[in-house]
Parts: sequence; structure tokens; C-alpha cells
Amino acid sequence: MRSMFAKIFVSFWISEILILLSTAFLLRHHFDSPEVQHSSLLQSMTMSGNAAAAAYLSGGCPALRQFQAMSPEPSYLVDGSDQVLCASAAKPDLGDLLRQVHDGPRRPAGMQIGDNYLWGTAIKSSTGQSWTFVISGPYPAEHHFPLHEILPRLLISISVSGLVTFALALFLTRPIGMLRTAARKLAGGDLSARAGSNSGKTGASDKPPSLDELSGLVHDFNHMAERLESQVAAQRLLLRDVSHELRSPLARLSVALELAREEAQPEMEDHLARIEREAEHLNKLIGQLLSLSQMESAQRIPDAEVIPMKP
Repeated sequence: MRSMFAKIFVSFWISEILILLSTAFLLRHHFDSPEVQHSSLLQSMTMSGNAAAAAYLSGGCPALRQFQAMSPEPSYLVDGSDQVLCASAAKPDLGDLLRQVHDGPRRPAGMQIGDNYLWGTAIKSSTGQSWTFVISGPYPAEHHFPLHEILPRLLISISVSGLVTFALALFLTRPIGMLRTAARKLAGGDLSARAGSNSGKTGASDKPPSLDELSGLVHDFNHMAERLESQVAAQRLLLRDVSHELRSPLARLSVALELAREEAQPEMEDHLARIEREAEHLNKLIGQLLSLSQMESAQRIPDAEVIPMKP
């Protein structure tokens, strides 16, 4: 897996899946634990028991019965002597439950009577009196999530995380891919190659202040390519101009050499011949420089392509 896009995509996606699974596991086990259920039940029963005791102290049995009628589940208020206050004739036997409340720790005590489950907890009113508040309701059921309910949600979550990770990996690696393409063109001789959709001329002062690191890298690469193109063009122009300028002194040197031969003594012929050879050598070098400058300024010939002639 050499592609940076594949590395970023796979690593980010696996990380999101692990985070998703671990979060779901922790939340499920936290909220389904008996400690959390009993704590929530204790808090709810304490609030309701204090309200029932306040109603009884303020209005007696009529106020307590009104409170019990408004409660979603049957409830009973027991005083310090274990007497059920304002009870009807069909009150349940709370003896064993009250003993569990008095002897047990600070948590709701429970016992099953028939199809119902009784929960009881000790409370204290604002006046300092001790009470026992009892409610009748179902046992807190454990939440089980079957596989046919979990699997579709899990697949949807993984698919969404995959799309988000794909977009993120594409956003991070797209500028790098553009840089690689432009760098290959630049290495192949195309000095006009630029990275990104904006291939126009840019200067160092044109850099927006809000670019991120990758966009800034693309901008700096384009600025480098622009400077390189301008310097190479200036070098070619200088080479061509210097080569043309050297032709004129060489032509005058050749004329002066022929005039010197007409007036020179015979013993100077060897020296004049050597000057002529060096001038011809310099003329050839200047010609090669001009040919090189013309070849570099010409349009680059595309790479050869093999085309089969067989039908």
C-alpha cells in the first residue's frame, strides 16, 4: 500500500470504526448496568417520596391520595412505625420489604409479589421525620439489542464514516497529486507546468494570507516554477545574444588576419596559421552555442510512440 491516499483512507476509516464500536460498547454497558439503573431509581423515588411526605404533612390523607392518584404507578407512604398511611383495604404485605429497607444499604430494596415488583426506600422529610416510600412497578428490564437491529445501523454508520474519510483523504492528497504531476512535467522540460487549476502567472506578493499548508505548498511550487522558467529564458536569451555578438569580432579578426598575411614576413606564417585555426575553433563553438539555443527554444518533440501496422 504505497499510495498516500490509501494509507490515509484506511487508517482514518479504521480509527473511526474503532471509535464508533468502542463508544457504542461503553454506552450500552454503562446505561444497562444495575448500578446506573438503581441509582436512577433511587433518585426518582427520593424525589417522589419527599413530595408524598410533603403532601401528607400539608393536607393529610386527602392530599396524599390526590398525589397517589396523579402518580403513574401505585405508591405507598409508610411512617416510622411501619404503618401504611391512608391505605386502602387492598394494601400489599410490606413487612419483608420494610425490613430490607431498614437493614439494607442506601439503595432501593425490592421484592416480587405476584406479577408486580415492589420497590422501597427510606426518606426524611424537611421536619426530620423518617418515612419509607414504596412503589409498585415492573422490574427494570435489561436491554438486549438483537443482531438484526444492530447490523443495519452499524452498516449505515460505517458507510457514512467511509464517505467522510474518503472526502477527507481526497482533500488531503489531491494537492500532493497535482504537485507530482507538475514536477514530472517540469523534469521533462515543460517549464510552463504548474500545479492546480490556476496555472496563470503568480508572484510572491500575490499569495493570499488565508492559505493552509498544502495550498501554500502548491502556491510556492508554482512560484518556484515561474522563477525557474524566467531565469532559464533569461539564460537562453543571454547565450543567444552573446553568441551573436561574438560573431562580429570574429569576422573582423578574419579580415585583419588576411590583411596581416599580405604584409607579414614568411617567418610569421606559422603564427598566423595558428591564429586562424584558433579563430575557426572559436567560430565552431559559437555555432554550436547558437544551435543549442535554437534547439532549447524550439517546441519539445513528443515522445516516440510505437504503432503496430498489422490489422
